[in-house]
Amino acid sequence: MSESISLLRRLESAELFFSVVARSAGDVVQERPPGVRRRNWKEPRLERIFFGLFGVDSTVACQTKLVRMLNRFASWLESPTVFTFNRRFALKIRLLSCLAAPLLLAVCPPNASAGDLKIRFEYGGESKEPAMVEVNKDVEFCGIHNVKNERLLVNPSNKGVKDVVVYVYTGRGGSKLDDVPTSDKNHVLANNECRFDPHIVIAQTGDTLEITNPDPIGHNANLNFFKNPAQNFLVPSGGSKTVALEEAEPAPIPVDCNIHPWMRAYVVVLDHPYAAKSDENGDLIIKDLPEGKELTFRVYHEAGRIDEVKINGKVEKWSRSRFDVQIDSGVMDMGTVVIPADALSYE
Repeated sequence: MSESISLLRRLESAELFFSVVARSAGDVVQERPPGVRRRNWKEPRLERIFFGLFGVDSTVACQTKLVRMLNRFASWLESPTVFTFNRRFALKIRLLSCLAAPLLLAVCPPNASAGDLKIRFEYGGESKEPAMVEVNKDVEFCGIHNVKNERLLVNPSNKGVKDVVVYVYTGRGGSKLDDVPTSDKNHVLANNECRFDPHIVIAQTGDTLEITNPDPIGHNANLNFFKNPAQNFLVPSGGSKTVALEEAEPAPIPVDCNIHPWMRAYVVVLDHPYAAKSDENGDLIIKDLPEGKELTFRVYHEAGRIDEVKINGKVEKWSRSRFDVQIDSGVMDMGTVVIPADALSYE
């Protein structure tokens, strides 16, 4: 109860700040619109917006929820069936929403109900140098870049496995998550020196994927989505094309270049932000997971199926490449997860 009162006081201070800014600019419209009865008229006040901040699950959600609510409130005001005279006010609300995120860094309790999951993936066999791909198209340009097969990249110094993807699984038999605000991010996937960069893109529904081509030759992008509309288009030198990611996909989606058949990347589209891919040392961390829940995670790597691993010298079965973790506050370090050599193949 004391925490709720403390948060309420911070929210009241924040509301006062917004009201002062709005009133000083003459932005709060208090007039009753023509044709609307007095008993049906309620002055649009910002404290109504702040009320929806209670019950958020994580710091990230707390910082983004107000922005989303402000914009929804502005869209409602812009509707021709509502207060058409308030379009100017709606635009000002959008401007005020730009102040919401930094303000909420002070308003929202940091890491109040969130946990981070940390994992390191290690290859259980001897590492190999990735093979060079056979460049048989646009050899004059692509042939000078020593393009390597990126299917399985193992760090020779510590056997860390790159590009292992771990995410909260919400499909059949998986975890149930509360609604999460969209991030509305734009992810760039570049046709760079006859390879896709980055090799794996992790996105959330509502994001966009911009496929660019800084190379002096033409490329193609072929995305065989399951849920989103399939895409297959040319990307000329210096050009780009943006794809809307409106639906979550049940599995990572390959991105191929039909002109240069060795080129491949993957796009992971989820309805939440709880995902990460391992770096060149095999390390990954998934941040701001909702505390107090046992979550089901799925692990993916393009080089094979990961359903049996060794953690702290003990063999564990990950049926259907899934495992469960109880999320507590702070950082939960699973340690080093060793993937058997026969589970992943270089070719």
